[in-house]
Amino acid sequence: MKEIVVDSIMYDLVNKTPVVILKELNGDRYLPILIGLYEASAIEMGLKNIPFPRPMTHDLLSHILEKLQRSVEFIHITHIEDSTFYSNIVLYNEGEKIEIDARPSDAIALALRTKSPVLVDEEILMQAGIPLKAMKREERPEGEEPLVDEERTRLDLLSQRHDEATQFRDFINNVRPEDFISDIEDEDDLDKFNN
Repeated sequence: MKEIVVDSIMYDLVNKTPVVILKELNGDRYLPILIGLYEASAIEMGLKNIPFPRPMTHDLLSHILEKLQRSVEFIHITHIEDSTFYSNIVLYNEGEKIEIDARPSDAIALALRTKSPVLVDEEILMQAGIPLKAMKREERPEGEEPLVDEERTRLDLLSQRHDEATQFRDFINNVRPEDFISDIEDEDDLDKFNN
């Protein structure tokens, strides 16, 4: 297994969904995984250590584990099936290894809060990873095969314009609960919602 770290969060305009970009810790491969908007927000807040007045779901889970005196040993991205990534949260209880099925986005958000390593099988990096050298097409060695469509799609996803990522980060940093509710007509309704 290889350790990976969160490199960045980007936004895929084609699929209209956020993407977490993972990078091999002691290597040069990247692993993009499509995730949900709320999970992207949770990962972004974990990366930036942004405190919330009340605990969000991943904070809550982290606090529960802490109170139970349990720690996450590592997150393990185990396999890909039908373009869906699968992962486990791995912890130990009195010497017994416990593996809990989790979406990679939730597991990564938890790992950021518990300072736990994220591991991925080499097979997944070979199957879905993008080497750093592929990022710079002009540096491709002479005679190297051109990228196939699937590789090109993943490469294009990674090399999206910087302003798209900035727009998404601005959205995450400035989103408010009332932005998701169209029925709030006055301040009293907003106060009821917030309480």
